[in-house]
Amino acid sequence: MASIKDIAKELKLAVSTVSMALNDHPNINIDTKKLVMETAKKMNYVKNGIAVDLQRKKTNTILLVVEDASRAYFSKFIEGFQKYISEYEYDLLISTTYKGNMKTALRYISESRVDGAVVFTKSISDDFLKRYESPSLPIVAVGREISAENLYSIYGDGETGSKLLTEYLIEQGHKRIVFMKASGTTIGSSSRYKGFKEVIKKAGLLDEHIFIDAKESTFIAGYNTTKELIKEHTNIDAIFYANDDIAYGGMEALKEQGIKIPEDISIVGSNDLPLSQYVKPALTSTYGNQVIMAYEAVTILMKALKKEKITNKTIKITSEIVVRESVKRRE
Repeated sequence: MASIKDIAKELKLAVSTVSMALNDHPNINIDTKKLVMETAKKMNYVKNGIAVDLQRKKTNTILLVVEDASRAYFSKFIEGFQKYISEYEYDLLISTTYKGNMKTALRYISESRVDGAVVFTKSISDDFLKRYESPSLPIVAVGREISAENLYSIYGDGETGSKLLTEYLIEQGHKRIVFMKASGTTIGSSSRYKGFKEVIKKAGLLDEHIFIDAKESTFIAGYNTTKELIKEHTNIDAIFYANDDIAYGGMEALKEQGIKIPEDISIVGSNDLPLSQYVKPALTSTYGNQVIMAYEAVTILMKALKKEKITNKTIKITSEIVVRESVKRRE
């Protein structure tokens, strides 16, 4: 097990320089930091005594990191993950990066304090995951396409799902369509807009569409942003909400203003959360596949921990439309 002194000796650098580089000190230039990090990884360096002790034996603990455990989208994934991981002899530690607070998750990963990690948040960077993946700490990233020697990924095809949903709206006669983006840290929001924009451009409706940013992925964000939207724009055929959470808020705002769904405005969401089939009218959405992604995440991680061969390091989960009552055909 390498120490800071070992790394310093290998690179012919001062111990203090290596220490500052490992702690991302601003006085150390980027090239030196990169060299130190790469050497530390090759020499199997870990930050402290606790991490060293834990690396000498299995912790029997898996770390699951999600953006916000209170959101139905993530809780559905967590429910599936708990179910599948319970079939193996591992404890589950759940951490969140809610409002950018990721110190706990970063510490557990950087210090190898767990046997493996599943990261379902955009807040932790690709570079960080690539830096700390190792044979003793395999990592599965959910919601993005990325891979390295011990880094695997599972992601939903949100762009294709968005294209299918937008094509459906256009086929139903809608032309003036609003796209409401959710939180900037939401994994699928940007890819959904990309798919949406591609389809309306192809249909010659680019000048007709309206883009608006709810900034958060909550009921209240969807409610408030929809209220502002309908004050400024009255001639709207449909609203494409980037996720079901903001769609629920939008539905309430429209109803309060006496706007009928789908008679006056059709709406669609994404992720097909459990509540979507029970709201009135039932919400047309795209199937989020969170439970399938949870199953695949557990399966890949267990194979990695058993040192089994994994032929496909990235898995793409296809999306499909769930048609319900919130869209009406326009003549």
